[in-house]
Amino acid sequence: MNRSSVVAVAFAGIFALSLAACGLDEYYTSIGDKAVAGQPLFEGGQANDPVVECTCNCEGGGSATTFKGASFVMDQLKLGAPLVSFKDIVNDFIAGEMGKGTINVLLSVLEDDRSSGIMDVRFGVGTKAGSGYSFDDGFADVEVALSAETGAFTFVDGVSRFVLSVPMEEGDPISIPMQNVILTGNIAGGKITGGTLTAVVSRADADATVVAGFQLSSVLIDAEQVQPDYDLDQDGTMDAWVFNGTFTAKTATVTVEQAPAE
Repeated sequence: MNRSSVVAVAFAGIFALSLAACGLDEYYTSIGDKAVAGQPLFEGGQANDPVVECTCNCEGGGSATTFKGASFVMDQLKLGAPLVSFKDIVNDFIAGEMGKGTINVLLSVLEDDRSSGIMDVRFGVGTKAGSGYSFDDGFADVEVALSAETGAFTFVDGVSRFVLSVPMEEGDPISIPMQNVILTGNIAGGKITGGTLTAVVSRADADATVVAGFQLSSVLIDAEQVQPDYDLDQDGTMDAWVFNGTFTAKTATVTVEQAPAE
């Protein structure tokens, strides 16, 4: 296998499997202070806005006036920039693993305050057991802005840092630190549609991440021909990559345990 083939296979596995891995050391930062480039904003009021409908699962009922207790698992995820040459390979791999239940990205609504337009949502990766799911360690509880009239939502604060551990068949797992994770989408009819995902990988973290003997930064710069496109520390120098994706999610039965007291 030549160098480009090794890089392609490794790169595909890294970014597909990373979403099934455990995030560690999460904390939050205001997306208003350091907004991710290209993040879409939902303005509302469109003629084709979806109607908010009831969703239900094991965590409690839902109604037209609340999403509290609703849980979802992503059933489709497609990554875009900065992937170029390897985009189709990565997305085909993700689709296959999601179909087998080895990549499980979960969202559960803990609280839904319509008076403030804020939901508290648990977000993270999880494990599938039978027909249900449970969150792995490293989940994040996030404030989410909701338009009750449309079901449109967006994370208020980005999940500032996840260290994603990717298990390998041979050798140690590969950890990929990702920052400023933001999700948007529309909840209607027991589904999330029109979802977007953005996250940042810093140049320093990409330098420290080794993929099949190559630095992740080298894979992006040399193989994908993509330079850093985001100024993470706001010093005027591009020092990170913004990863973009789209997703949909279906209703799911998710066991949600109370977060440990700080």
